[in-house]
Amino acid sequence: MRFFRRLSIFPTTHKAMNQEPPKEVPVVYTIRGCDACMKLLQKWDAEGVAYDERRVELSQSVLDEARKYGSLVPIVVWPDGRVQQGFGDTLGCFI
Repeated sequence: MRFFRRLSIFPTTHKAMNQEPPKEVPVVYTIRGCDACMKLLQKWDAEGVAYDERRVELSQSVLDEARKYGSLVPIVVWPDGRVQQGFGDTLGCFI
């Protein structure tokens, strides 16, 4: 005779109650083909950093939003309001 363990398809609520609220993540404005943008995202992916990528070439409204913070991508807007342009010793790409 075999016994099977029953698995619930519904998550338990006690875990959700004990979880920390989601943390804010940095917003990073990028453009396709930008070497500095790719390097930054590769580094963050390797380190497991969560981020919200916004590609400026895909939408005029996203481009206008990015230009409020600077004219050189990658532009990182940190949850505390700090803004950084470029990555490492690479300037980035003008938008």
